[in-house]
Amino acid sequence: MTGTRQNSEPLVAVMDCKNELEGQEIRSVIEDAGIPAFVLETEILGLGLNRADSRLGGVQVKVALSNRAQALEALEIARVESAGIDWDNVDVGEPPMEVMDVLDNRSLVHNTRRFVTLLGPVLGIGFLLLALIGIILFLVF
Repeated sequence: MTGTRQNSEPLVAVMDCKNELEGQEIRSVIEDAGIPAFVLETEILGLGLNRADSRLGGVQVKVALSNRAQALEALEIARVESAGIDWDNVDVGEPPMEVMDVLDNRSLVHNTRRFVTLLGPVLGIGFLLLALIGIILFLVF
């Protein structure tokens, strides 16, 4: 949960999010409109499993019941405003050197991963053949 609650007004969910990052983004939009919001993980059937860690998915963003309509309106305004942004043409600047290094070495990483992936079965088959040869030699001699 983000922030602290000081009154006993019930909280209501305004959005179910896939993960905590998405929940924090939604919370930020609501709080930018001046409405306190909270990101809560919910337990599933009291088993101690939270939705963020399960396949049922996500976290909930909640606001006080009296702020629900304002929060939904703030989310709709943000959705409409962001719909006109051409994300393909947004300039986010040059990537950091660490990212460039990873991008430059991705073929090496890919080839190494492919080699290691193929090496396992080859070694497994080789050991099985050696064991089979050993058993045959043991039975013959």
